[in-house]
Amino acid sequence: MLDLNIAFIQLIWELMNHHTGDLGRVEFRPQKPAFSLNESRTVDLARSTPEKEGVPSGVILSMVRELCSDESVHMHQLIIRRHGRVIFETSFVPYGRGVWHHAYSMSKSAAVIAAGILYDEGKLSLSDRVIDFFPEEWTPMNAIRYSGLTVRDLLIMSSGSAFNELGAISGNDWVKGYFSAPLRFTPGTQFDYNSMNTFILSAIVSRCTGMDLFSFLKLRAFAPMGICETYWEHSPTGITKGGWGLFIRTEDAAKIGLLFMNGGVYNGHRILSEEFVRMAVTRQIDTGMEYSPGYGCHIWSDSRPGSFMFNGMLGQDVHFYPDLDMVIAVNGGNESIFQESRPSDIIRRHFGDTFAPVPEAGDNDPVTADYEKLTALKRRCEGEDAASFPVLVRSGGWKRKYRRDAGPDPAAFFRSLQDNVYELQDKGVGIMPLMLQVIHNNYTEGISHIRFRTSGRNVYVDIREGRKTISLPVGFGRGRHTSIDFRGEPYIAGIQGTFGCDEEKRPVLKLRICLLEEACERSIRIVFEDDGGLTLYFDESPGGDMVADTLEKITAGGSRSAIMNGLLAQISPDLIRMAVKTGIRPEVRAEKR
Repeated sequence: MLDLNIAFIQLIWELMNHHTGDLGRVEFRPQKPAFSLNESRTVDLARSTPEKEGVPSGVILSMVRELCSDESVHMHQLIIRRHGRVIFETSFVPYGRGVWHHAYSMSKSAAVIAAGILYDEGKLSLSDRVIDFFPEEWTPMNAIRYSGLTVRDLLIMSSGSAFNELGAISGNDWVKGYFSAPLRFTPGTQFDYNSMNTFILSAIVSRCTGMDLFSFLKLRAFAPMGICETYWEHSPTGITKGGWGLFIRTEDAAKIGLLFMNGGVYNGHRILSEEFVRMAVTRQIDTGMEYSPGYGCHIWSDSRPGSFMFNGMLGQDVHFYPDLDMVIAVNGGNESIFQESRPSDIIRRHFGDTFAPVPEAGDNDPVTADYEKLTALKRRCEGEDAASFPVLVRSGGWKRKYRRDAGPDPAAFFRSLQDNVYELQDKGVGIMPLMLQVIHNNYTEGISHIRFRTSGRNVYVDIREGRKTISLPVGFGRGRHTSIDFRGEPYIAGIQGTFGCDEEKRPVLKLRICLLEEACERSIRIVFEDDGGLTLYFDESPGGDMVADTLEKITAGGSRSAIMNGLLAQISPDLIRMAVKTGIRPEVRAEKR
């Protein structure tokens, strides 16, 4: 564990000091493919209206209005399904409907399907000892230490292993790291959320099937359910990450929930047994968390009696209400870690204990005034052209956040600068948000130069990052989209810009760079100084406050060695926040060459 802690401190030090390239101890190889929606393969759910399925449009209208008005929510996509039909769906520009999205820890609730299939076939037992699947890791010490660790302990997050999420930055062999770590408590006696439990479960699936977990699920579950547009990252040794790394469409995440709501059957095709589903969605262990006191098999209990949910950090949630035959799936980019989040609070307040369905409307019943208001709100959420892919018109939110001040015409101003190239004095900052660099082990090679050019009235910002030039088309008032290649991994990006003057009458260009498949976004404020140079102010959302709070918790205690405690005792919270500011919110000077 000392080695794990030192690896963490080393990486944080490198990031805060703007080191670039292959950081940490994990080998980087590009994995993520480009998203491409193949409509001929994709099988979507049927559509209906709220009233026809017994849900008042006014309830959904109130919920969506609150989600839109709360600046901490940062919604990306929302879909509501009842009686097998989608009764409402929208995206929040620049995020387009139908685009896959990183699920983060919601991935665990998909991974458990593979364990369930093997359980139903008698190839995996809850009482199986985990160490028996990894004979190469057998040592006299491990035989004693891990003799009591079972598959059930992995499923209910009660392994006690001290090898946690930080292990993903400690080296290439995460299986060896897991079995080299001590136990913090006797397996099965306490709840301790740990994504590496799911990774080990993924490795067990591979040992049982001869296939990686992702390939196994595509064959046995995803294909029968019409889930075609998906991708799952793997470890440096080729094992599906399991606990995170799944990219999946919001509608397809809802389908997985339908599988559990329907007792393991999807569209008449049985994928899981009723026995396993009942066990997975029923409380198996107490979490000690007020907002979600129970945990099943990689599935959380929810507030409404009998309800459960899938949860991924930063706002990736699916809420299931079996008594209502209802599923609500969301993607977002807020600062939530577990289920205690503003979006979930808003959803629970509208569809929690007090909600009751109404009689279903008939085909000939007139539409309600609330339904017309809901339809209008949906159009505003999605922008002017909801049918185009991806939608990049910001309606309301961007205008409020980036109010344009009086200033010169953007095209004319940048046309006068297009022969200029500006060199950054600090070449350790990248376009990809720092949090995503760590999560995907894809670290920037550093922005070195920036220039501006025009084509007609279109403005482009050309950024030299590493050995590539990334051209960002800037939409003023209306966002524009492009594809950005981060060291061989392509992401769809929406770029929105505002241009004006600050209180000192200096021209200022504000860029919002949204990665539509992810929870995080980058912002860059470029100030054109009187001396001809630039000052660039970088930020990201979710941002520095969340990272600083997380680091404070890590430095405040937990399962660390005495040596590590001595090292961290020298780090004050103020120093951490200062380091985060320079790492996540750097201010960089650029000189004209």
